Amino acid sequence: MAFTLQYVQAQDKRVIDSLLTRSKSSTPKDQISISLSLSIQYGDKNNQQALTYADNAYHLARVIGDSSQLVRAGRLKGQLLRRLDRLDESLEVLNQVRLIAKRNKLIEEYRRILNALAAGYTYRANYDQALKYYYQSLEICETDGNKAAASVVLNNIGLVHFKLENYDRAIENYNKALTLKNLVNDKFDLDRLLINMGLCYNELNNYKEALKCINDAFKVCGENCSKLIQMEGKFGLGASLLGSGKPNEAEIYFTESHAIAKELQDRRYQIENLVSLARINMKLNRGSKAEKFLKEAEVLASGTSYNQILIDIYREFFKVYDQRKDFGHTANYQHKYILLKDSIYSKELIKNLTKVQTDYEQRENIKTIAAKDAVLALKEETLKRQRNESIFIIVVSVLVFVLAILMFQLFRLTQRANAMLEVRVEQRTKELNDSNEALAKVNGELDNFIYKTSHDIRGPLASLKGICNVAIMDVQDADALGYLQKLDTTAEKLNRILTRLLIINQINHAVLAANVINFEEIIEEILFLERKKGIPRRLAISYEVQDGVVLRSDKEMLRIVLENLIDNGIKFYNESERVDPFVKIQVSANEQHVIIRVLDNGVGINEETKEKIFQMFVRASERSETGGIGLYLSRLATGRLEGKIDFRTTPERHTEFSVRLPLDLGPVLDHRREQERINEFEKSKQGGKNQVAAS
Repeated sequence: MAFTLQYVQAQDKRVIDSLLTRSKSSTPKDQISISLSLSIQYGDKNNQQALTYADNAYHLARVIGDSSQLVRAGRLKGQLLRRLDRLDESLEVLNQVRLIAKRNKLIEEYRRILNALAAGYTYRANYDQALKYYYQSLEICETDGNKAAASVVLNNIGLVHFKLENYDRAIENYNKALTLKNLVNDKFDLDRLLINMGLCYNELNNYKEALKCINDAFKVCGENCSKLIQMEGKFGLGASLLGSGKPNEAEIYFTESHAIAKELQDRRYQIENLVSLARINMKLNRGSKAEKFLKEAEVLASGTSYNQILIDIYREFFKVYDQRKDFGHTANYQHKYILLKDSIYSKELIKNLTKVQTDYEQRENIKTIAAKDAVLALKEETLKRQRNESIFIIVVSVLVFVLAILMFQLFRLTQRANAMLEVRVEQRTKELNDSNEALAKVNGELDNFIYKTSHDIRGPLASLKGICNVAIMDVQDADALGYLQKLDTTAEKLNRILTRLLIINQINHAVLAANVINFEEIIEEILFLERKKGIPRRLAISYEVQDGVVLRSDKEMLRIVLENLIDNGIKFYNESERVDPFVKIQVSANEQHVIIRVLDNGVGINEETKEKIFQMFVRASERSETGGIGLYLSRLATGRLEGKIDFRTTPERHTEFSVRLPLDLGPVLDHRREQERINEFEKSKQGGKNQVAAS
């Protein structure tokens, strides 16, 4: 192996020396080709030197006005800038040459630039942009019939969905990529595809399948596995072992992967391994060591655009400091985590992701419809030929002709009756669609009104609070201070109400994903936030999650349900000194559902409001600070999860809220999406018929 490596290095050196010799006496046009060849030779060995040659080729091509070479050099330069963690510069260069490639119809280079741009946006966690460019690239591959290139793009699309924690869709795209590779017997990047599948199965807690995929990846490359594959594969094995409850064995693989990443100067994988090593040390109660790894990871990540990795670092930091009861650092990193996560997973991102995915699926539907139209046209041609043959037979035999006339008349009567029936069905369908559209429009306008009004009020409200705070610092009169503090408290209550109203819009428009739920993690996060707000001293809060409960549902919707029910129990606790107040959270499961119960011995709910408790603005007690929105939000979010929420007063006069959710939301979401596609198709079909009728 050492001999082979030395031989390859010697070969590379001879090629480089030859190119350098040629460059001394070449024309500017030849120098561009030589610089590009030198850049490729240095790639992955000395990326900085490779970038120097690519940059030289880029500027020479710009000077002499060679669009083809300019695009190629720009694409190579952008890829090298990304490898050197200079993402913003990389995206700027790639976007410039993308337009030139498109304008000059350099289709193959345009496709490669789209892939490079999408990779850069993936690293920056701009997942909507990444998917947009990958789907454009996939469309080019499908048009050209390039199955090998399409498999690479599908692998990358799967990676974007993996980053979005939509692991089912990620596996779906990885399997499509694997099918194409097997179809054309393409081994390129097969090892990396299998590693990606292994990492995805880790997140789905299917560690057996994950280990199989990663070991298959090592079999593909055998003794010739590159350092890059070794680094990624060992990282995947470490993740599988950690998930399987073998932290000590996992630590060995993460350490080896980290050493290779340092050797390759791959900053991203250095950080990923450091975060994983920190998690292991947290599991092994070695908090100081975990903190050390996280600090090293934070230093490496600072100054880069690896936003997703930074989110993971901040989350692990506040877990470390929370375990130590270092609430100052905990709050600091939790604040960083929330700010960065909100900036990435914004409403705009979800909206754009939905649009990109819908546009792609719509194109696929159009292709399917076109194929069906071709089949129908063939059938129509066949029917036409058969009709001509029938006419010929009628001419030969008068008796058959008469019989055919009678049958034809019968057919016309049946056709007329069917046409009348079809018209009536279409009329009824149109009326129903119009009613549904009107209802959807009203609901949309109501959502928009709540969202816009809440936003419009929050600005003046923030100003009012600011004025109150300034006045409280300046005013000395005790009575005036009291009024100002009451005004500030009232403004804060109103701000909380507006925040809850905005959550209504979030619930109605959220794109749901079915993932495995960690109840302990969600409940602990909610209780952590409640402790920050302040929990009454005597109030005892406990939770119990039944062993073996596995729920696949949307994490954020479930958080909204639990957060409001737990907050409700804490807010309305029993203040009597003769009672020991408590809030209990219980999670159990049967064959079809997961049941969540939140039980408290608080002030209770009177019979008058019992029937209206889940309606908006219905308050069960004067203590309510959010205008009676919390339980309405719980019911709304439960409905999105295809669940049912209920309330009862127990024989002990305790208040119990129960939520029943399906064990797996995935099939429900698939059915919803399929139904939406069918409705959209029927709507477009109806619209087409209306246009024909109008003409």
